[in-house]
Amino acid sequence: MINTMRIDFFKLKSNYLTESFVAQWAADVQYVLRHILSKSMYPKLTEEKDVEEETKVVIKGTTEDLQAFADVMDKEKTYALEYLDSGLGSEKLSDVKLELEQSIHNFEKETGLKWPLR
Repeated sequence: MINTMRIDFFKLKSNYLTESFVAQWAADVQYVLRHILSKSMYPKLTEEKDVEEETKVVIKGTTEDLQAFADVMDKEKTYALEYLDSGLGSEKLSDVKLELEQSIHNFEKETGLKWPLR
């Protein structure tokens, strides 16, 4: 069974946001990031995954919204992998964190949405 998870920037930008909708947005972002990281860290495990357990991710929004989202997700991935490789005190991790913070700032400026992971 393939489940579908949707991230819709048009709805996220609407005036009808509720607390549960924002909480779901954060959970969806966490899910996508975990999925991206699991493929990076455990490629053999993800290849063996049963098709029935997969979740299809659909992301809607303007080109700018999608680009800003993709940029932040890429920087989140880079930060997590660098943290695992080098540890918290690493100089390179500080540089990566600075890039991540800049990317988050650009996302928030472009979309008008607060980044749900901090």
